[in-house]
Amino acid sequence: MLFKETACTVADNSGALWVKLFHLYGGWRRRSSSVGNFLKASARVVLPPKRGFHKYKYKPVRRGFIYKCVAVRINHQDKRPDGSILH
Repeated sequence: MLFKETACTVADNSGALWVKLFHLYGGWRRRSSSVGNFLKASARVVLPPKRGFHKYKYKPVRRGFIYKCVAVRINHQDKRPDGSILH
């Protein structure tokens, strides 16, 4: 389960290492989210920008940028209606 104000690690190669969640999509009463839900997060810890990409349209991630993301891994077990458990 993911809640607001949770610090999460990033599982892609965007350059952000940690993000902080501040909005859970799915209604203003939503308190937690699970795997597959959309989230809005702010980059808190990022890698320094790469050098040598001046020929390409490369925009480095900076601290404070806001991103829409998807939850792909959580620590809490997710129980499905068919009885299976997703870790």
